[in-house]
Amino acid sequence: MAYFTAPDLTDEKGGSVKQVWGATLGASVGLVAIVAIWMQTGAPGGLASESGPLEWWSWVLLGWATVLWLVNTPPRRWIASAYVPFVLFTLFLRESPYGPWVFDEQVFAARFYTAEGLSIRSVAGGLYAFWAGLAVISLILRGPAALAGAWGARAPWFVIFVAAGCCAVAAQLAEALSDGISAQTTLHAALVLVEEGLEAVFALGLLIAVALGTAVETRQAPRFMALRLKD
Repeated sequence: MAYFTAPDLTDEKGGSVKQVWGATLGASVGLVAIVAIWMQTGAPGGLASESGPLEWWSWVLLGWATVLWLVNTPPRRWIASAYVPFVLFTLFLRESPYGPWVFDEQVFAARFYTAEGLSIRSVAGGLYAFWAGLAVISLILRGPAALAGAWGARAPWFVIFVAAGCCAVAAQLAEALSDGISAQTTLHAALVLVEEGLEAVFALGLLIAVALGTAVETRQAPRFMALRLKD
């Protein structure tokens, strides 16, 4: 019996992309599972409706990308590259079918903490606000150099990241167009499907970019997803 094995694609610039194969296969299985559960439970709405399978899938992929980055990146580099997991985690929260719990602009205002007092919400909000501050500082200090390094090396993860970003922009455009069209029309339904589909492709692209970038990083640690701190 022949078994399928992911090829170990390596070159002088990068490391194994087995993580990419694993991430893609896992994402595909996850989508099938979500659709199956959705159909089995008789959930209302269509494939691309709010809280439908595509939105759930995107949410799961963004959470997976966040965890994968943290697992594959040495802890000593988390602060220097805080902007990467912050953006991934924020996207994960925003894509949640239930909406963000507390993590929005209110956590940056003093009145939020005055109203909440000492509570789980205020503590979580404070930690998120602190993380946001670290992300901004790390982006200013490290972002341009990391971007230049990825561009100069023609890093595969960067190409995928840019393509995913284009999908995200197109999805927002489709959403803006659908808002001005009656919800009862076929065109509106088509635009919603395009929006959710592109958002799903965006989430999958981010996952693959993280898997590929961190796989390279853990092997040779070039200046791709984050810069190596000088010892």
